[in-house]
Amino acid sequence: MFQTAIRPWLAGVAAAHILVSGAHADEICRFAGTTDYAGRVTVTTSARTRAVDGTATVEVTARFNGTPVPFVHVDYLLQETSSWKSGQLLTLGVNSRYIVDGHIVRQQWDMFVRGDAGLEAYRVQGKGLDDFRRRHPGFAGHWDPATFGQRWIPDYQFAGPERRADLDLPDPSARPDVRSPLALAFYWTRQVPRTGRPLRLFCPGSRGRRASS
Repeated sequence: MFQTAIRPWLAGVAAAHILVSGAHADEICRFAGTTDYAGRVTVTTSARTRAVDGTATVEVTARFNGTPVPFVHVDYLLQETSSWKSGQLLTLGVNSRYIVDGHIVRQQWDMFVRGDAGLEAYRVQGKGLDDFRRRHPGFAGHWDPATFGQRWIPDYQFAGPERRADLDLPDPSARPDVRSPLALAFYWTRQVPRTGRPLRLFCPGSRGRRASS
């Protein structure tokens, strides 16, 4: 019953994502650098705007690998795909993966969709492949870390995501000017005047988290 209820809007999100992703990127930016812990970080940002209605999609893919403890190698992968209309956040998809010495510690796929009461949250997560296949058979092809960075939102409607009201961003926190972290850092900052101005940031994925200025 849950899947039946959410599939109409998930199908709409997937269709919109396919249409926008099928267009050529308006811009692509790449960044690479080194960090503490003998680490390396790479970030790729792509932005597309659909001519028919002005809906923009911003996708930021970040990869970090380093050695915070001697002989312990960590990979942290984060992909954020957001859609915007007239500067307002409509949907936000976040895929995060945490891997230590080649062992998967956590992988999760979150979707936030703007509704009447703010941004509503849904989650797919797993720690082991067998359990993930059992719980999300229509989404199991995205389990392998080698698939990171590929398009997963069109398949989300088949994943059987869990409704997570505890991760919602309710009104009034979900104001039209709220921004997601990676889109703000690598796309929206260009619109901030040099004199500065307050911005509202939504840090998705944690219980009880609200937007802050």
